[in-house]
Amino acid sequence: MEAGDTQVDQQRRNVQLPLNLEPKDPYSLDYFVPHSGVVEAVAHVEQALEECLADPGAFRLVFVYGADGSGKRHLLEGYAKDAIARGMAPRSVKVYACALQEFVEDEEVSRFISSYESLRSGGGLLLVSSPCPPAELTSNPHVSSRILSGVAVALKAPQEEELHPLVLSLIERHNLKLGERSIEYLMRRLPVDPLSFDAIFSRINEISFSQNRPARFGVVREAFAEEIVASASASHETKSTEAGD
Repeated sequence: MEAGDTQVDQQRRNVQLPLNLEPKDPYSLDYFVPHSGVVEAVAHVEQALEECLADPGAFRLVFVYGADGSGKRHLLEGYAKDAIARGMAPRSVKVYACALQEFVEDEEVSRFISSYESLRSGGGLLLVSSPCPPAELTSNPHVSSRILSGVAVALKAPQEEELHPLVLSLIERHNLKLGERSIEYLMRRLPVDPLSFDAIFSRINEISFSQNRPARFGVVREAFAEEIVASASASHETKSTEAGD
């Protein structure tokens, strides 16, 4: 103990403060688990990338779609970074994330067409993501005809036996240091829908940081307790609304 320190001061020094540290590159392919639900999309993106690397004048478009949390952004951002690392010029690789009703405004339509035509004429890789299939994304013929010129593939949920490596990857991606007890607890209580895993891990990290507590078993339990309460509340509100219809 240093001169002038109280016992409380020394105890504060000895406490390991939890830090809200995200990985330097959260969309790195190192964290991407190629489970059965994404293997087809991975194959199409890798093939398109290889063709663009082999022929700088080639143009390829891959359109992936799936629910929020299915890994669309991670997959496309990861391969875009990989493409640049393997020698493609940054201007030759474009990731375009589309939301529902994305192409209502003329400015949005013009921006997409400009990106498409620039890569088509000069060569490059256009990776597009959406929460819905291309036929449901937009009624604008100028956009839909261009999107349909590429390959479209859906992202699906992993099989139950694939969940463990996926959970370990998410733990690493969120920079969490969880013990075996916490991991076993997670595996027993994860929701049926694996697409909501990422939100749970984000909540664990948020509680740890905001409450100045290491992300250990107590924090994991608290995150799940809040998730259950939120789900029950949402279910109650839905039933109330239906009853009033």
